[in-house]
Amino acid sequence: MSKIKQLIRLHESGESNRQIAGILGINKGTVNDYVNKLKMGGIQSSELLSLDEPVLEGKFSAGTAAFTDPRFEQFKELLPYFEKELERKYVTRHLLWK
Repeated sequence: MSKIKQLIRLHESGESNRQIAGILGINKGTVNDYVNKLKMGGIQSSELLSLDEPVLEGKFSAGTAAFTDPRFEQFKELLPYFEKELERKYVTRHLLWK
């Protein structure tokens, strides 16, 4: 069972967010975020528990993935250059970053 489903069940049983975090071994802030999304989602817990894992995780995902950022394409084009430069003597990642 996924941690999200466990989190939902523990929340439904009345456990505090801190207790849920301890039981599942995840950050309390993450539990708070998931519980807030659960409350604001407008979907019953029983419906969420019946969903498949990928669909459920998609409903709780936060933010946008890095690869959807247009800057990622520019960075991806520079990777071969960075790899080549890092092979040179005295070139560091910090130097390339500057």
